Amino acid sequence: MKKETVIAISIIVVLVGSLLYILFTIQTPVTLPTVKPKGNFTLMIATTWSQWHIDDFKQWMFYVSGQGLGGVLVKAPATQELGIKTLEFIRENDLTRWVELARSGNISGFTALPMARYNATWLCEQGAFKPIEDPTILELAKKLPAVFKDYTSDGKLCWIATDFVTVNNWFINAKAAEELGVPVPSSWEELLDPKYASVLLNNGYIAVIGGVDRDPIRAAFHVLLQKYGWNKGWVYITYLAGTSYLARSLPEARDDVIYQYEKVILTILDLERALLGLPYSKDLRLVFPKEATAIRVSPIGIAKAANEDATEGMYRLIRYLLSEGQNEIYMKRWQSVFPVLPTNHTSTYIVYQEPATKNVYLEFNEKIMVDLQEATDVYTEVLFKDSDVHKLLRNIIKFLAEKYQKGEIDLNKYYEFLGRVGEPVEFTNPLTNTKTRFSMDVSSQLAEALKTGSLQKHALYAAFKEALLAKLQQIALELGAQL
Repeated sequence: MKKETVIAISIIVVLVGSLLYILFTIQTPVTLPTVKPKGNFTLMIATTWSQWHIDDFKQWMFYVSGQGLGGVLVKAPATQELGIKTLEFIRENDLTRWVELARSGNISGFTALPMARYNATWLCEQGAFKPIEDPTILELAKKLPAVFKDYTSDGKLCWIATDFVTVNNWFINAKAAEELGVPVPSSWEELLDPKYASVLLNNGYIAVIGGVDRDPIRAAFHVLLQKYGWNKGWVYITYLAGTSYLARSLPEARDDVIYQYEKVILTILDLERALLGLPYSKDLRLVFPKEATAIRVSPIGIAKAANEDATEGMYRLIRYLLSEGQNEIYMKRWQSVFPVLPTNHTSTYIVYQEPATKNVYLEFNEKIMVDLQEATDVYTEVLFKDSDVHKLLRNIIKFLAEKYQKGEIDLNKYYEFLGRVGEPVEFTNPLTNTKTRFSMDVSSQLAEALKTGSLQKHALYAAFKEALLAKLQQIALELGAQL
């Protein structure tokens, strides 16, 4: 074959091949893998957080790794990982306004509200939340106890908690308990045992109370009233009054337990003060009273009228707060709260999360506490603060413990007298000027009158004191006690 022919054939082969390649690639386009954009979300969230809390949260999410690193700029999860460019908050305490905001389309979601679980459920019933349908969040929700979430009537997830705080914690000195001859208590039922009342015979006390109207103390009282019922709850509270003494503040009460200025076993504290007190001695314990621990949760949810972008942004924020954020924010930054999911945490305090969760009183209703507290605060003030009532109460319980110890009364008689000592009194009601039993309904009426000013506190105090002294003096007379 001639050289020219070979060259011509080669050129034709090359041209045909090139044409076929072009035709093939046009008919079969190459599909490149696509990456879902991270987003550029702006979130507006209604909250009752303080301005400090808001600023601290935003600083953590966007700018720095925290005070522990001296404010060093690090990878910010909100901007670099979640695609949340802007995170703003509206501070609002009026929950009816929250319902309006939810329907307005002007906010993305909610977090942190007063009487959180009660009001979050109320908002859910009002249709303020858009149901959470993100598969990851729904799977995480399955791992949580009922107290940390709520569902709509048709079974859709309405809100979910990111963290919680225990309110009425027992801060105990184990060495003091040992020296007074009793074990470290774990439940209110144990404390009623006469062996604990017998510490009064050794010039000791079961508890020191840092003010009857302080949040941890008030919560403890109302858990007892709700868990054991109105009458039995007052037996526990009255017994505690007779086996304790009053400090001027929660910090002073904590110091008394730490340094044993008086021989005392425990006090009731908020979580932050309890955790800060533990390092002072190896004898100190943080105990969550068995199935009687009140908690406050931080719910988070999506506003009813949130658009698609706002919904996706809230999903990303919630997923973060329930995963990496459980350690990064709630254990590294805000160490006085517990994360709801105890995984991959670095704080030494995480060991308390499981026993705290296990001992939650699930039925605790803060609204009932708030509705009644004006009246119940006056009653507890007389029990714990009035010197005449407190002295007589303490001496009766001490006398009962001594008679039991000597075998002069049996356990049934001991509890019978404790029940009579603690049952709510019949008193002259200043509202009606008639004899009235201090029932839950009467407490509600008195509380409302105190709020409106139609009843003065000093008048109610005097009526309670008169009735309590009369009852206790009668019991002392029956016991033959010279008190």
